[in-house]
Amino acid sequence: MALKFEYDKERRTATVCGVDDKFCKEIIIPDTVEYYKKEYKVTSIGKETFSGCTSLTSVIIPNSVTSIGEDAFSDCSSLTSVHITDLSAWCRINFVNSAANPLTCAKNLYLNNILVKELVIPNNISVIKNYAFFLCKSLTSVTIPDSVTSIGEYAFFSCDSLTSVTIPDSVTEIGSYAFSECRSLTSVTIPNSVTTIGGNAFYGCSSLKEFKGKFVADNGRCLIKDSTFIAYAAASGTTYTLPDSVTSIGNYAFAYCDSLTSVTIPDSVTTIGDDAFYKCRSLTSVTIPDSVTTIGERAFGGCISLTSVTIPDSVTTIGDIAFYGCSSLTSVTIPDSVTTIGNRAFRGCISLTSVTIGDSVTTIGGCAFWDCSSLTSVTICNDEGCVNIKSAFMPSAKINYLGKKCKAPIDKTTKKRPAEIKNDNKEEAVCAEKKTGFFKKLFGKK
Repeated sequence: MALKFEYDKERRTATVCGVDDKFCKEIIIPDTVEYYKKEYKVTSIGKETFSGCTSLTSVIIPNSVTSIGEDAFSDCSSLTSVHITDLSAWCRINFVNSAANPLTCAKNLYLNNILVKELVIPNNISVIKNYAFFLCKSLTSVTIPDSVTSIGEYAFFSCDSLTSVTIPDSVTEIGSYAFSECRSLTSVTIPNSVTTIGGNAFYGCSSLKEFKGKFVADNGRCLIKDSTFIAYAAASGTTYTLPDSVTSIGNYAFAYCDSLTSVTIPDSVTTIGDDAFYKCRSLTSVTIPDSVTTIGERAFGGCISLTSVTIPDSVTTIGDIAFYGCSSLTSVTIPDSVTTIGNRAFRGCISLTSVTIGDSVTTIGGCAFWDCSSLTSVTICNDEGCVNIKSAFMPSAKINYLGKKCKAPIDKTTKKRPAEIKNDNKEEAVCAEKKTGFFKKLFGKK
């Protein structure tokens, strides 16, 4: 097996850019390489260098490497171990994305041939880089020294065996997704030094019972910063009422809280963020107050136990995929205040039988009701007709009512206007060319 290199003659550095045997089982990257009788320091691994090396089981990364390019180790499906000799050097590597880090596939990090379980970050490190220990399943505990000021994005993402972490008072920033999906983590203490917590920093921590320290509210059950509810201790209870101090529910605030069955949102809340309740699989009931104006993308996506939802008159926007895959949802009423229903907003709601859409809607996004296999009745607008709708994309369904002023547009091929839609709740709206023009846009090709 031979590695391929690119050389920077001015800096006397080399980048690993390929391998001549994609079926190699072990890769040892050297500190230096000789090129025309001159020594070059190996400082980086290039983009997609080992991508698709499906037989690779082990890789040794030298202390000299400071950067690893995009997808360098993607699809290395047999990789089980990453070997290093200097933890400080590892912590300084810039990983361009998650698949740049070989731990994404290997899950196990070995320091001088010893599996790293109780990780102690060296005291000469000031920043734990993005993706540094991404998917490192072997970690059970992490101790961070006073020298560290920042924990990067995805730094400890999905470290499933991690049960405890000590964050010192020196840390001022915790990056987005830093501890997301650490499913064995039971408690987290936020020091007073922290000023910034990135989005989704603790989402999917399904065993988390309490928060301690700064931004803590409601007896440790949540974190609230600047009136935004940013995280919920997923294992702290099955029902929850948000404090009145909250004005916004942040992105991923309750995501993956599998035990949560009921949530009450106070009148103070105006925005439900993206993925706020994503895949809360036991959630059967949620009360949305009439103070809320925006329901974000995927806000309730994958809430498979949610049977009904009342959207208040205050809401103007239902985001993309907002209720995607809510397979127990049987009916929904969209009030007159709503102007936009996002793409795939109710896609995959297989129990949904009826939908009522208010007359202020101007846009129904692509596949908004796609795969709603039980949908038999759609009521759109009132007696004043569909005077505002500009675009609509929905699968086949029976229309109860479209309003007496609603007319299909002139067909560009026939130059004729199909029949006006009948103003009769009991009759199916009929069009001479049901599969074209207005109806094709509204119901799709089925």
